[in-house]
Amino acid sequence: MANNSSPPTSSPPSDKNFVPDAFVRYIAQGRKLAENSGLSWEIHLDDKGIARTGSAWDLRQLLKDGNPTPAKLRTFSTFPKAMNVISARVSAAPNGSVEPRPVSRPWQDLIKAYTVNHLLVSGMSVPHLSSICAALRLIATVTNNKEPWQLDADDLSLSMSVAAATQPSGQMVILIAAFVKTVIDAYHLSNACPLSPLISGTRAAGPGNYRAAKFSKKEDTLQKDLQARKSEEKLPELRAFWELMRIVFTEKPRTFLDAIKFAQAKLLVITGLRIGEISLLPLDWKRTLDYRDRDGTPAGNHGGFSSALLLRHFAEKQGSSRRGAGTLWETSQFVPAMFEKIIEETLGEVERLTAPLRKTLKAQCETGRLLPMYAPDALLPLHEIYVHLTGMAFFKDMPLNIIDPYIERYQDTLNVKFLDELLERQCIDSSNPRSAFYVFANRLRKDGMTFRNQNGSVWTGRGVTNQFLRVEEVDEFIRRKTPTKVSDMTPFRLDGGKQIHPWELMFLVPKRAVGEGRDNLPGHVGRMLAVGVATPEMLSNSLCANITSVPSLFEMYGQTDSDRKLSLLPHSLRHLQNTELFRLGVADTIITKRFNRRSVAQSYEYDHRSLQEELEQITLPDEWEEFLGPKASAVAKLIDAARASGPIVKEFKRLQSDEGDESAYSFLKVEADGFHATPYGHCLNSFTVDPCPTHLECFNGCGHLSATNLPENRKHLVILQGKLRDALELARAKPSHSIGRENQIKHAEVRLFNVERILDTAAGELVFPGGPDFSKNDNQKSVLHGT
Repeated sequence: MANNSSPPTSSPPSDKNFVPDAFVRYIAQGRKLAENSGLSWEIHLDDKGIARTGSAWDLRQLLKDGNPTPAKLRTFSTFPKAMNVISARVSAAPNGSVEPRPVSRPWQDLIKAYTVNHLLVSGMSVPHLSSICAALRLIATVTNNKEPWQLDADDLSLSMSVAAATQPSGQMVILIAAFVKTVIDAYHLSNACPLSPLISGTRAAGPGNYRAAKFSKKEDTLQKDLQARKSEEKLPELRAFWELMRIVFTEKPRTFLDAIKFAQAKLLVITGLRIGEISLLPLDWKRTLDYRDRDGTPAGNHGGFSSALLLRHFAEKQGSSRRGAGTLWETSQFVPAMFEKIIEETLGEVERLTAPLRKTLKAQCETGRLLPMYAPDALLPLHEIYVHLTGMAFFKDMPLNIIDPYIERYQDTLNVKFLDELLERQCIDSSNPRSAFYVFANRLRKDGMTFRNQNGSVWTGRGVTNQFLRVEEVDEFIRRKTPTKVSDMTPFRLDGGKQIHPWELMFLVPKRAVGEGRDNLPGHVGRMLAVGVATPEMLSNSLCANITSVPSLFEMYGQTDSDRKLSLLPHSLRHLQNTELFRLGVADTIITKRFNRRSVAQSYEYDHRSLQEELEQITLPDEWEEFLGPKASAVAKLIDAARASGPIVKEFKRLQSDEGDESAYSFLKVEADGFHATPYGHCLNSFTVDPCPTHLECFNGCGHLSATNLPENRKHLVILQGKLRDALELARAKPSHSIGRENQIKHAEVRLFNVERILDTAAGELVFPGGPDFSKNDNQKSVLHGT
């Protein structure tokens, strides 16, 4: 493997490329953590930078968290897409496939050290880790394996630009910026630190996908997205949301897996939990609190609530200070009274549907065997093993008029007893086996499975009838040949040292149930031996289109072609509920606790209310509301929300501080006319006697203009911006000797610059702080600010 030598541990300080001691210590700490956890630091790679068989790190085994999703650190190769982008920028030649190769040894060490620190020290999640490792490989690719301690701001800016071109959503750009800030700068891994301030303004150069982060989006896209709400792109599309509600609350699920997805989607909307928290919901979820007075009388007798329902769950992102790596943090969430019945009915139905799977998985966990319902030396007919391994309840070609009644009754209730009746009917039917059954039998024989006669002797005949398999041999065969068919039996660790077994979780599903729904045939969950815990990916794929070959709920149950093309990010529902709670006036402390956050500031990152909705939640004392009247009350609310500034605001705050509320609100009542909703923003200057001397030409640099994010204001400004650009181009196109040409150009440039400044100013802030007061006679010219 190329570049396989370790970095030097010391060099002359005069060398700008010397390896900093901090980098050496960071790698040494990661190596020590890995070795203490039983990992071999050396990962042997092939020519493409992929770990050889048996050399990759098994991250699930490292964490021992019981999570069924496989996770291994195996890839240390360059980024082919990034190499294509770079070659396209350097040469006009058409892009070709660029063969990946291993990144340099220091980059490999950095990836490994970050992995163990990320999982064992920071206590973060595996999915986030894989994205960060991909970002590090991209940086190594873009900088041509320039060592980590040699990175400078230009290298990182170029890497972020290439990342934006390879991933239009902008997610990798965010990850690179976050890694630089939290790791490279925090641990001083580069000689050019600090680097984060130098790249903080870098924007993604991609097409501005609507899911991109706010700071990485183009300015024109950002302006359009924020017309109605703050960061509106993080909320679900209105049509997709209501179509999802129609599907999960009115449609009847056609398969077992669809019923599970329906239930998960309902919980996602009602609770606002993360998809990982929904997937690992415990079977013992129900908690209640009783409220009584000191005499023991229920609070409901006094007009309150006598009891409250809580949803027990395992919270994510609680930090290493609160939980060990790979452990689940147990907490609970209050269920609003209006949703109690829906929650109880939904989870009660899931418990009923998963009971057969739960029985199988519990027996497997307790015995350690895959077929615990049979004795190890028992002989089973081949068709029974077929049903157990594939989940298919059909092994004979029977007429549809016989099969359909059983299927219809099962799909109506999802009760497996109707599939059991169908299996019994097939055992006495004289029809030939299905072709899929022949393929299954031949595959077992080819892989070395021993077929036996009913007396246990080795079967030497032909065909697929009257053949038997020994249970213990089937168990060994599955573990050796098809390990993906082995059930999830590793317990999850809880904070505090306790454990929860997989069968004690709510959402259990058949593993690799590829036959479910195929040819409109159901899978038999009562006979399926491969049982697993539902993964977050299953829920995510059921709502997001074009991710996997598995159709989403929209594709399966949409009524029109346009409905079937809809898609919805699960996390957007969390943003939606957070915003609605703010809009309804729920205290930020309650919202923070509901979503298992550790600071109130985090809740405001999920607040997407418009300015109008924010003001509706601000209340003044009744006596002041009546005293001020509607206009002055609006100004008072703007001041309270910190969304207005200007001389009136300054004087109000001074009076409130020095003389109290009475003097301040009395002043505001008199000066209320100083609040004007202009086409371009809010004006906080008093024109009681004389009108605006500039006829509300607010974009001339007036110091009283305060920006808003109201849709109508931005619409006027964007229209004005376009007209000024046209006027400027027209003036510049005139012959140079035209009379007044220079004055026209300057006039348009000043106004265009100021309009763009209004669009860039945050809501509530003065657009031209320190700008002139045009109500005075000596300030009657337009002013260009910022030059």
